[in-house]
Amino acid sequence: MTDLLLRNVEVAGRTNVDVLVRTGVIAQIGAALTVPERCTIVDGAGGALIPGLHDHHIHLHALAADRVSVRCGPPDVTSSDDLAGALDSAPGDGWIRGVGYFESVAGCSIPVSWTVCTTSGPCASNTAVVPCGR
Repeated sequence: MTDLLLRNVEVAGRTNVDVLVRTGVIAQIGAALTVPERCTIVDGAGGALIPGLHDHHIHLHALAADRVSVRCGPPDVTSSDDLAGALDSAPGDGWIRGVGYFESVAGCSIPVSWTVCTTSGPCASNTAVVPCGR
């Protein structure tokens, strides 16, 4: 592992600080540090250097929903006939959650059909074209 020198960063409110990292460990902090041989230099442009900032959150609901969703794109679905088959074989008799659609399957604008039922009247079937976002 090569050394890393972070130039011109802010550390704990102090500006224009250099931080030298050797083999993954902070070795030196100060102003205008000497650059060792075989060192990668990164200009921090005065930005704050914050240790240990990690984003470890996950979306459990989305992961669970994805497991029971209909695959609508490659490699499982590669044609409009495959897509129709996947949607027709979806379990249940209500909403279908499809994931992974890609334009190579059936193009950019695909017809989407749905049925609306209310307790006060008959069911009405509708079809719309859903364009792809660009």
